[in-house]
Amino acid sequence: MKSFRTIWLALFFLFASSAAALADPPMGTWVGDHGSLTFTLSPDGNYVIPGQNGSTGTWGWQQTGPTGGILTFTYITPTVSGNFTNHMYFSIEFSDANTATLSDPSGNRDTIRKQ
Repeated sequence: MKSFRTIWLALFFLFASSAAALADPPMGTWVGDHGSLTFTLSPDGNYVIPGQNGSTGTWGWQQTGPTGGILTFTYITPTVSGNFTNHMYFSIEFSDANTATLSDPSGNRDTIRKQ
């Protein structure tokens, strides 16, 4: 009976740790299936959204569960009266290490894939 309990605990921790690894920040370049968003996260805390209306800045990650979290992009907009700090928030739920569902606060969602 003791060996069964040991095996069960070992399997539990193995599966728990592999699921938790999926919820690490989505490092690298990700592209939306329907052109919703393309972004690159760098380990140094910077991000790039390419394109004519793209943006650069810093990113943050808050894990909200074993397979996902909230990705926050922070960027500065210069204005006549000074700089304005903006934030974009996205929920990311991983299906696997290379596929996730990205959604924004208004309910838009798309599948994103690691490049």
